[in-house]
This record gives sequence, structure tokens and C-alpha cells, in this order.
Amino acid sequence: MDFLASVRQMLAHVGDMELHELTGLHDDAASRYFLVGSVELPVRVDGQTVELDWYVGGSVPDLGKVGATAGGSGYEDLLLLSESLTMSSVVRCSRAPDAVPVVRVHSCCFTGDVVGSQRCDCGDQLRNALQAIVARGNGCLVYEASHEGRGIGLLGKLLAYRAQSQGLDTYTANVKLGFPADRRRFGFARAVLHHLYLGTPVDLLTNNPDKVHQLASALPVTRRVAPGRGGSNNIGYLRAKKDYGHMIDLDDADDLADHLAADA
Repeated sequence: MDFLASVRQMLAHVGDMELHELTGLHDDAASRYFLVGSVELPVRVDGQTVELDWYVGGSVPDLGKVGATAGGSGYEDLLLLSESLTMSSVVRCSRAPDAVPVVRVHSCCFTGDVVGSQRCDCGDQLRNALQAIVARGNGCLVYEASHEGRGIGLLGKLLAYRAQSQGLDTYTANVKLGFPADRRRFGFARAVLHHLYLGTPVDLLTNNPDKVHQLASALPVTRRVAPGRGGSNNIGYLRAKKDYGHMIDLDDADDLADHLAADA
């Protein structure tokens, strides 16, 4: 069974969809990625409904590692692989194609993004990013589904939260459990951004210098913009991030979407 062949077989049933085969860049050159799309997605952002283009993608799987066997239909093959893979999403806005794109590479966070936990700033960063992208009229959000808990998964994150309640910060809790402090890699995002923007300068929404470093080979970052601010419930979390090198101004109270819209 060939994963990409199975995807193409399924796409033939729906029409007007493209499969993009992407390769890693530089130190990630041996990796293979894919991106499928797009579908128009009506999204409610900052009081208005806008149409965004939705893509799905990820790493092209090593079939041996996921235990896939040949011989099924395209649907069966794809279902088997979908149950074994973590796929990420990309949403793109291109209403104003001449504007400098606003880009956010966002790590999946069930607690912050979905249920609105105040232990982190992830939900605020996600909402602020979508507002900024729509305000600018050009840009994209890469939602990295495998990055929960900075790459340790939901169960690891649950245990890390318990360790944090015992006095450890968000990084040392991961290390106590035997994980790296941060095991995220941005190869997929780097390949996607290179594919979508082909070296076009962008405004990158991040306070993480490692993310800037990992993405720099894909496209020039003209400006790094802080993606949000914290509150009383996550000030310890933000201080830990700042201690580990994040570029955070804990006193910054600017509204991100208004700031970027004024700059457009």
C-alpha cells in the first residue's frame, strides 16, 4: 500500500482538490510531507464571518512503523492510516494578497484552545492570531496537532500538570517525567510555509526564538510580533517561558489585532 496513492484515489471521488508533496528543508531534507486541500471554511472571527481555506497535512508515513498492510481498497487503506497518524491543519486567508502575510505556527493545546483553560496563554494566542490574519487579509495558521504539551501528548501533559501543581514549572515538570523540556520540531510547518509563500517575507506571531530559528530557512521573517498577553492565572507559566528564553514583555497590554490592522 502506498499512502499518497491511496489519497489520490480518494481525491478522484470529490474533484477539485490537490495533493501537494512537500520535502523537508536543509537539515530536514530526508523528510517527506503532504498537504491536501483546500475547502472553503466559513469562520466566525471577531464578530464577522470570513471564508478561510482549510488544508490537512503531515508527514508521509513509514508504512512499516504503522503496521499497514497492502491489499485493501483506497478507503480502507486511508482509514487504517488515518487511525495511526496525527495530521495537522492549515487555514489560510488571501483576501489581500499584496499585504505582508501574518503567520502563526500554533501548537495544539486541548486545555487552552478548546476548554479555555487559564493555566496557559494558548487559547488567547490562537484567537489573537486568527484576528490578526483576518485583519491583515493575508496569512495563515498552521495548527500542529502533534505538539500537545510541547510534544509529550495529552497523557504526558496531564501528568505534567500534576507535577506543576506540586511546585514545578512547565519545563521542569516535563523533564521530571523523563521528557525533553520541549520536543517540538517544526519541519512540517517549515515545508508548508515554503510551499505557500516561496520565500515571501512574513510577520511571524511568536515569542519563541527557537521557532524563529527553525522557520528561518523556509522564509524571511521581517518582524516577530508578540502573539498575546497573559493574566493573573498564568503569570507563573509566562515567567517560566521568559526564563527559558521566550521574548515576553509581561507588562505589554497592546491589542494585537488592532496593532497589526493599523500597520497593514
